[in-house]
Amino acid sequence: MEIILGKERRRWLRAQKVAIAAETFAPDVVILDIAKRHQISSGQIHTWRKHFRAELGFPAPPEPPPRFMPLAVAADCAPTTIEAELAGGARLRITGALDASVMTALVKALAQRPR
Repeated sequence: MEIILGKERRRWLRAQKVAIAAETFAPDVVILDIAKRHQISSGQIHTWRKHFRAELGFPAPPEPPPRFMPLAVAADCAPTTIEAELAGGARLRITGALDASVMTALVKALAQRPR
């Protein structure tokens, strides 16, 4: 009886990983082309890119600033239900009378939570 479990896992030397990651920082390069040439997934290359970015002299890209939707709360809010979904999947549901300062504080807290 013979049991076949699939391909043996390929092992990459650190120098190979760094060299492949370095290729991706050249101008006008398509990472998918590099992945095909080395017969590796583009996801693995992206992981190596993040890992070796600083070592190769390429600082991490800046985080984009959060985008906010204008919010206005009337001073005399009637009992109601408000639902909001923020970027990143955070959800907010408030039922009942709403105080403007409480709503403002909740929106700020959800917007500042770690991603």
